[in-house]
Parts: sequence; structure tokens; C-alpha cells
Amino acid sequence: MSRDARPLPAKSMAAMVSAAKEEIYQGNEHWGLIVLLGLFTGFRKRVLVHFTDDWLQETGDGYEVHFAGAEQCTIAVDGGCDYCNKPGSRGQDGFLKAKTGQGDKRTVPVPNTWYDTYNEEKKETELVELLDMYFKTNDTWGINRRSVGEIVWKVASRRHDDIKSNHQGEAKRCVNGKYKIFPDVQVHDLRASWCAQCLRMGVDDTTMMDWGGWKKPAMINHYRSFIGDPTGSEREKVEGEGQDTMTTLEKVEQLQEMGLIEEGQNLSAKELAQFEQILS
Repeated sequence: MSRDARPLPAKSMAAMVSAAKEEIYQGNEHWGLIVLLGLFTGFRKRVLVHFTDDWLQETGDGYEVHFAGAEQCTIAVDGGCDYCNKPGSRGQDGFLKAKTGQGDKRTVPVPNTWYDTYNEEKKETELVELLDMYFKTNDTWGINRRSVGEIVWKVASRRHDDIKSNHQGEAKRCVNGKYKIFPDVQVHDLRASWCAQCLRMGVDDTTMMDWGGWKKPAMINHYRSFIGDPTGSEREKVEGEGQDTMTTLEKVEQLQEMGLIEEGQNLSAKELAQFEQILS
């Protein structure tokens, strides 16, 4: 069974940002930028891989990413996009669609700075400038969804020890037919890290739901529990709240959000029962 998504601890978060920028400065711009986008916008894998600079808009308060909820699929590598262009997929008509109605016409700020809680220092993200430089000569990332996981592993390997020892250890991954050892960082960990970072900085739950495209605060409380916030889900448990009132559909959606099952995957009652302890 795959593990659920986990936010990067403060030291690992700092190491991952550093590794991504190093990747950019040494010539793999799209690898590092995809990781930085995940860490600083919280986009899911399928949105990350479809990102183009047309989504980026300048406002009076800074830059924002505007996701319309139904964007034209632009992926044309390795047989095209298996998410948008194949029968039975969410967007078989060639459009990337929002996962939930909550995600329609979503706006997410692109921060100019972030607070590195490990080093206790406010730092520049450089994300807007780096994206602008990349998309002056590129229309897309030139990859498909299957490649994003490998990108995250390879970027993390630049700070292998710092990320391994402070996050989820190591994992054996198959890349180009060969198994190698990487820090155990999953794509969805970037989204979890973004949420945890926002919570550390005091962003309220309603805003988080709007930015993250969540219909309910269950996942926010899940990620909050990793940073020890006494007003989150752990306090609710002590006070007898948070009993299991989730429908089967809501449980499946939460498992997808945690990265434990693929989007669109259906589960039998027996299979769902195997996850009950995680969902409790």
C-alpha cells in the first residue's frame, strides 16, 4: 500500500527549495520550476504538468495563477496526454478539467517571498521571474504526467541526506528500467508541504479551501496535524468531534487527495475497509 502524502518538515522544505533552484541554475529549468510550483502553489500533479504562462496574471497585489477549470490540453509528447485525450478519462474531449466544482475558476497567489522556518529567514522565491525566463522560449514543459514523479525524485536527490533523514527516509524507484535509491518524496508531498507552510503562516481554512480547491476542510486538518496546531484535528479528537460521517464518495476523494489511490480509481467495500484506519 502506498503511503499518504506528508508535508516536508522545515529542514526538508528548505533543502527541496534549494535543490530545485540549483536544478534551474544548472540547466534543467523545467525540472526545478515544476517542483517550485508544487511547493509554492499547491497544484496537483495533473495541473502542474499542464501549466503554461497564460495562466499567470499580474494584479495590483502581485502575481496570481488563474485556472479556469477547463483548460485546453497542450501535452503532445509520448502519444499525448493520457488524462485529457483518452476515452474514459476526465477530459476526453481534450480539455483539462478541475477535479472538483470547488476548483472551477480557481485563483492562487504566487508568492514573491517565503519564510524558511528552519533557517529562520525570509527568502525570495524568484518564481515569477524564473517562469518568465523559461516561457520566453518554451510553450510547455514538454513532459507528461508519468514523468513528474521521476522529476521530483531526481531533484530531491540533490539534497539526499537532508531530505531522507528528516522526511520519509528512502525508497527504491524504477527509472529507465533500472532501480535506484532516492529520498522518499512523492509529488503530492509538494502539495501537502504548500498547505502546511500556509498554515504555519496563519492562512485561514476558508482561504485554504479556496486556493487548494477543497470542498471540505478534512485534508487541511490532516496536514495541520503534522505541524502540531492545537486548534486542528487533534484537538477535535480530544473533544469528541470528527466522528466518521463521511460518505463512500468522500472517503474515495480523500484517499485520492492523500495520494493513496489514483484519480478516477474505484474501490470495492473490501478495498475501502483496508484504508479505514488511515481515514479515522
